[in-house]
Amino acid sequence: MFGSPFPGNDHARRALLLAGIAAFAVGCSGRDRPITPTGPGNGSVVPLITITEPGSDTVVTEGATLVIIGEVQDDVNVDSIFFSIRGAPFNLPPTNVDGETVLFQFTLPTTGLAGTVVTISVTAKDDDGNQGGPTRRLLSIQ
Repeated sequence: MFGSPFPGNDHARRALLLAGIAAFAVGCSGRDRPITPTGPGNGSVVPLITITEPGSDTVVTEGATLVIIGEVQDDVNVDSIFFSIRGAPFNLPPTNVDGETVLFQFTLPTTGLAGTVVTISVTAKDDDGNQGGPTRRLLSIQ
């Protein structure tokens, strides 16, 4: 059969394997990318982020206070959640959490934002360093 091009050299074989995975990942969409364990828990699944409210990209009346609700799930343990809000003068710091399923909720004031589109993005990391997301919602403020 075919022998290894690098007989007896585990470091060279590992480097070649990682280069192949990286090359494969570049040609894949975010959902198709291979997932490899990166931490001590050997979890291989990225955190799954769901924004449940609002249920889809939506139009909001200016002045309303919008409640954003969602959850993050992981096969090992969710470590942190990151929120990004573009188009509104509103910031949330990263949130350190602990659990396989973590709920989140925050309010977003829309006063003074008529005519803008606000993008809410949520990403999360687990204890193994795997990153999930971003999951996004677009809010058109009228």
